[in-house]
Amino acid sequence: MKLWYSEDRYSGLADNPHQLSLLMGGTLIFSGASAFAAKEGRARFAWAAVCGLSLIVGFATGSSTMLAAVAIGAGATVAAQVLRTSDKGPFLVLLGALVCVAAFDWVLDGIDSFLAADANGYGRLELWLTFDVVLDTSPIVGLGPGYHAGGGTEEFHNMYLDIWAVGGMLGLFSLVSILVLIAWRARSSPMLFACVMYLAGYGLAGFSARRLVFWLFLACVIAAAADPARVGPSPVKGLGAR
Repeated sequence: MKLWYSEDRYSGLADNPHQLSLLMGGTLIFSGASAFAAKEGRARFAWAAVCGLSLIVGFATGSSTMLAAVAIGAGATVAAQVLRTSDKGPFLVLLGALVCVAAFDWVLDGIDSFLAADANGYGRLELWLTFDVVLDTSPIVGLGPGYHAGGGTEEFHNMYLDIWAVGGMLGLFSLVSILVLIAWRARSSPMLFACVMYLAGYGLAGFSARRLVFWLFLACVIAAAADPARVGPSPVKGLGAR
């Protein structure tokens, strides 16, 4: 067990930094929202301290996936909140989409810079391109446990592709259904909804479903969504209310 991975990425005694970065992104969202919602100064300071620590440790892991997933979680939650609580919600979301289309070159350059800054950025894209073996061989039920990219030698670094390769479209449907159902249960709390969207977003660039912390975090979200009163006051209205 080592504290550092590849000399410069903090792993916290894990075999690689992704277990820790996956957790830190979730606690960053949870503690940040809790600090914003806290009414007492002491509680706000405590949650802000946890948020700051999560951010520092998250950066120390060197995980660009965590940063992208936090942005996805926050963006999806804001979009859902606007759609559910504003009569102009659809118009505002459409306007945002049009702005992104108009600034396509700028967005594309940003994505290119983001991928280039990650040692595995474009390497992941190359792994995803080897998925044609699964599509040509067994797309419905998959190729069984242990199959990954490059003829089974490396993960796809994408939770959805890895589950599809192992369990086929049936496995992928099961995974997506679980995430959708939990997100629906958590819709009354933007904070919990953002956590689910964060975990879903993290899976786009990492096989997060094979990490225990992924399922522990989902279990905490389910428990909190079942008893919203224990979560504390939400800084904004729930996603299910207008």
